[in-house]
Amino acid sequence: MIQLRFCIAACLFCCLSPVMGSGVFDSVFQVPTKQRIAKALDIYDEQVKRRDSVFSITAIRQLISSAEERDDKELHCFSLSLLADQYARIRGFNPYSTSLHESAIALAKKHRLPLMIGMTNFRAGGYYYSFKKYPLAFEYLLRADTYFNEIGYKEVPDIDKILFFIGGIYYESGNYEKAEPYLLQIQELKKVTTYLRKQSLNTLAIIHKQKGDTAGAFHWFRLTLAEAQANRDTAWIGITFGNIGSLYFSNGLFEKAYPLLEQGSRFKVARGLPEDAAADQLLLARIDLVKNNPIKAAARIAEARSMVKGSFGLQGRRNLYEALGLYYERTGQETLALEAQRKLMQVKDSLTANRDRQAYEKIQLRIETERHLNQVNQMEADATAETLRRNAVILILFLLLVVLLLLYGRYRLKARNTAAILQKEKQIAEEKLQHARQLLQDFTRNNRQKNELIERFAAELERLKANMTGNPVYEERLQNFEKLVQSTILTDTEWQSFRELFDKVHKGFFVRLEQKIPGLTLADTRILTLVRLQLPYTEMARMMGMDAAAIENAIQRLRNQIHPHPDGITIEDLVQAI
Repeated sequence: MIQLRFCIAACLFCCLSPVMGSGVFDSVFQVPTKQRIAKALDIYDEQVKRRDSVFSITAIRQLISSAEERDDKELHCFSLSLLADQYARIRGFNPYSTSLHESAIALAKKHRLPLMIGMTNFRAGGYYYSFKKYPLAFEYLLRADTYFNEIGYKEVPDIDKILFFIGGIYYESGNYEKAEPYLLQIQELKKVTTYLRKQSLNTLAIIHKQKGDTAGAFHWFRLTLAEAQANRDTAWIGITFGNIGSLYFSNGLFEKAYPLLEQGSRFKVARGLPEDAAADQLLLARIDLVKNNPIKAAARIAEARSMVKGSFGLQGRRNLYEALGLYYERTGQETLALEAQRKLMQVKDSLTANRDRQAYEKIQLRIETERHLNQVNQMEADATAETLRRNAVILILFLLLVVLLLLYGRYRLKARNTAAILQKEKQIAEEKLQHARQLLQDFTRNNRQKNELIERFAAELERLKANMTGNPVYEERLQNFEKLVQSTILTDTEWQSFRELFDKVHKGFFVRLEQKIPGLTLADTRILTLVRLQLPYTEMARMMGMDAAAIENAIQRLRNQIHPHPDGITIEDLVQAI
């Protein structure tokens, strides 16, 4: 039967667990996007974090899913940190909460959300601080503060709480120099909760009091009192009256201290602050004794005891024994006065020991924190240096690549320009060669036309010779014929021009000819040049001023000179091959 009931309960739990916590964060998505985080935090603080683990975890996981579905990256990051906090409330300091905080930070970095990087680092710092992991807490909190400072404090939601938290940590560790700037920054904000305004002002006053700056302490205490009066906060009015009165008392200004301590005690009693009210009464008793009013002083001491029901803390016992010692001394009760002094010394020793221990713990905390932060800074500096080195290498490689590309581009441009120049020069050379060939062809053709004309002229003269010998017309034609024949014979100047033109068409011919057939005369060179042009013997004869038989004999002589040729080729073939 019991097993059956257990099974039924388990089934009901499994069926109901999906709906437990569902819908609690729905109103988050009914406000503008920028207000969602603040809304989610309010709901978490008021409706979720103090509920049972099943309800709270289910609600936060549904918030995470909804943020993902709506692609609300900032809310997604923040929701992960809420889940980390909730698991910490359930399990204490645990690896899963640590992992969730790191995941929230990593997600914010991935999406490049500076505000959320700061917020998630801040919440991780708060998590470590809650479990007294102070060096890690300071690391994350300072990292968060760096991001908030870069963004601008006024752009950060609930920045007053964040600044007070960081300033308060420094204050608790005794590092007043670092605590004060955060508390002062709160005063510059337009939107600050009334509680944090009063608390931050009061803390600034206490810092100046601890530093021995009485004027500064009075200034900040008066601002705290003005804020409390403006909000009609009787508890803070009483606390501030007592603080200002105590400060006057410490400086021997009993007349100014007395009314403030009286008012402060009344407000504190009314707001249920008996220990604070008793402390004010004991200071008033000491003033009464200074004024030589032991009866009133005794009444105040008795009232102070009744307020705390005889149970004082160490500081309260010190105040009590100081008042009793002075009272017994003024009333002539020396034995009781000595006993009060003995107890006072014991309490002072205990307080001194406590202060020394706290001071030692604070020093140790500061040393550990500074050592850890120095290590973190060194790691970050090393990472920065490594990044700079890597970037420098990349930059150098990039510059080298740019230089190589420029050189390559310059080389290609130069190559293109050179190729263009060479192409142009080749084109010009080809044009010159073509022109030279054309001139050589024209020269050959003109010479051939002259030879044809001479042959026709000679045939005509031969026909007229029998009938017109001695005839003036015949004689004139004969003279013209001789002039025409003479015009075909090349002079030395014409031969030089012809040679230059020929060498342009057949580059290096004369050099190669000399190498193939050494010892040639000028006439032999000219004959072989005309052989290279494949001219008939008659044309060669007229150009050389010789008859065809002489040309043929000269060629035969040259043929005999080179035979037997080692390659077995004729003089004509040899000249053509040169």
